[in-house]
Amino acid sequence: MRIGIVVAEWNQEITEALYRGAYDSLVKNGAMESDIIKEYVPGSFELPLGAQLLIENHKPDAIICL
Repeated sequence: MRIGIVVAEWNQEITEALYRGAYDSLVKNGAMESDIIKEYVPGSFELPLGAQLLIENHKPDAIICL
């Protein structure tokens, strides 16, 4: 299962901690590290566009927006 994670760069200290928690939980529960795709966007307003680009370019099975 391929999983995309879109991370806002705004409040990077918080969003990176959220990313690390999501990433660690996915790996702990059986996701392969190579199946986790991370993309950055400038802020929360751009999260939907980042998700759309992930879908178009990588075709993930699920997307997490942080």
